[in-house]
Order: sequence, then structure tokens, then C-alpha cells
Amino acid sequence: MKTEEVSLSKLRERTQKWFLTEGTMPKAERPYTQSSELFDLGAVLYQMMKGRPLPPAEDCDVCVQCYHLSTNEDIEEDDTGCPHYRVYEDVNVDIVLDDLSDYTDGLKKLVYALIRLHRKSDERASALLDRHWPSYVWWTE
Repeated sequence: MKTEEVSLSKLRERTQKWFLTEGTMPKAERPYTQSSELFDLGAVLYQMMKGRPLPPAEDCDVCVQCYHLSTNEDIEEDDTGCPHYRVYEDVNVDIVLDDLSDYTDGLKKLVYALIRLHRKSDERASALLDRHWPSYVWWTE
């Protein structure tokens, strides 16, 4: 994916356009937000824990019309996934780490919080840190 430097006003304009157009905005024009960065951090931790990459946070790279991440609230009656060869394994971000016993609940909760984030989320890294810091302190003692 090509990167470019944009001014703060251009970033704000793209972010506002993203909120209005939702998933119809071309991927190359979508803003990279703090929530995007936090999601990417969660995706790295997920891959380290599960041994496979997390699917994209947004529409599928192949068919552009389906999503491979869901939550317990998102599960639909018709869960057929991509109409073509599966490139990604579908992931329910509410339960995907539950079977991992080698990791603390605190780490799993942090990764869950990170991979639930969406580009449109207004989650602040400082708020996330404040919520999960006690788990880190417990782990280090």
C-alpha cells in the first residue's frame, strides 16, 4: 500500500468523509487514525499468540464486500462468508483467544480491546492504558 504525507486539515477532511461514506470510500483515501494504529498493535499481538495473521479490520482485500471479523453482536443468520476461495479464516473477536491457556487473562483482555477497535473509534491510547495497567502491574509482581 502506497503511503503519502498529508496535512492535518486534509486528514480531518478525509476522516469526516470516512464517517459520512462508511465503507464506500476507496481504501487508498481512508484516514489512518489512532484507532487504526491501536488495532494494528492488537493484530501483531494476536498473530504472536495464535500463530496466524488477523484478517483485515475492514472489507476483504479479495472481494471487497465481506468482512472476516465479527463480534458476538454481529453474528448474522447467513454466515456464508466469501463467495470464493477463503483467503482468511473468519474470526469472532469476542471469543478467539478464550482457548489460549498460556496467556494471562489481562493480556487476552488487552488484545480483545485492541482488535475490537475500528478506524472510526475515538478510543484514546491513554484511556486504554489506564484500563489495562492494573493487569500489567499484577503480572509483573
